[in-house]
Amino acid sequence: MDRDPRHSPDHVVGVSKDDRKTIERHTAEHAKTGKDWLRMSPVKDLYPENRSKIFTVKTTDSVSHAFKLLAEHKILSLPLRDENRRQYVGFIDMLDIVYHVISTAGDSELSGGGLFSQLIESSDAFSKKTCGELAGASGRNPYYPVEERAPLLTALQVMVNNSLHRIPIIDAEGELVTLVTQSHVISLLSRNMQHFPSLRNQTVAELNLGLKNVLTIPADVQVIEAFRTIHDKKVSAVGVVDPAGAIIGNISSSDIRHVGTGAEMISRMFMPAEQYLSLIPLDTNIKGVLTVEPTATFEQVVKQLAKTKAHRLYVVNSRQAPIGVISLIDVVSALISNV
Repeated sequence: MDRDPRHSPDHVVGVSKDDRKTIERHTAEHAKTGKDWLRMSPVKDLYPENRSKIFTVKTTDSVSHAFKLLAEHKILSLPLRDENRRQYVGFIDMLDIVYHVISTAGDSELSGGGLFSQLIESSDAFSKKTCGELAGASGRNPYYPVEERAPLLTALQVMVNNSLHRIPIIDAEGELVTLVTQSHVISLLSRNMQHFPSLRNQTVAELNLGLKNVLTIPADVQVIEAFRTIHDKKVSAVGVVDPAGAIIGNISSSDIRHVGTGAEMISRMFMPAEQYLSLIPLDTNIKGVLTVEPTATFEQVVKQLAKTKAHRLYVVNSRQAPIGVISLIDVVSALISNV
């Protein structure tokens, strides 16, 4: 059952006998090192505290059907099941659908003030498109299920090696139990930093954490360019900067809900990014765009991400210009690299 997940997109990551014995014979409290803790803790420790119902679609379902589910339940992604193979094969998400609409309809049709939902319903290009066809074309959401008895270390390695936002967790019979996300990892890590004494006090600069070129757009550019950049560059977000280059906001793939999920007018795609930011509901956990300096410690980064439930922090210089961005997967990667 133990195979390299890179060999097949529908690979199931099982649990070896040795790993199962390690988890059964020891508890995480016996761990002497951070790596011990990751090997002794089962994937089940990542389960969200309040597990909600998992909504799914079939590969043969229409894109319109998937859109309705995403909109009605205010979610961003759906597991995709192939009934012929009797297994899940991927995910379809709101960004897949919105980008397909953008690339197929063209700017003139989109900016005409119509409703996104009506466009999907009425156009053959969307109403006859299946979820399987769209997910296969996007290539955004690989499906690597992990058995719930596997070590936490195994799940994190699968997440990092394949840049996964979410991992399907299955039981010993192969049934889908829940989905765990990068945010669940950060939450668990925040409560267990004591297992990583050498890592917790290293700084962003020392770890080179997130220090890279940051994709940004000017505040006066149409927001449709932000989502095109997110799709084309295969990133999760872009920063929004003022004329002086200071970071003033962030537009992420999850913000797509403010365009399409409630049948809002697709013409919002053509408003300036700064105006679009004003449509995003205020989060009581987050006061403006989240930033850290290069001197911040790994533990401070983890705690801030866990407290705010944010998906990224921008690393800024003295002028508040972004010199890096720390995503959740960057944090998980740093953890794996330093145990």
